[in-house]
Amino acid sequence: MPGYAYDDEREMVLEAVHAEVFERELAAWHIDEQDWPENRTFAMFKTWFAIELHSVVEDLCAGPLVDDDD
Repeated sequence: MPGYAYDDEREMVLEAVHAEVFERELAAWHIDEQDWPENRTFAMFKTWFAIELHSVVEDLCAGPLVDDDD
């Protein structure tokens, strides 16, 4: 997720990336895309998910990071 300097910018940043996050979450729950809701708006995203933005993400796993796309 892109960074932001001020708290009032976080909504704008979240709106810019919400579509990808929404699809990833749906894929984690149910792989048949035909069953996913159409017209997934930012308003729907905010209704469906409890959103928490954090400035730091730490990998606490012992194993190496693996990119599934490689």
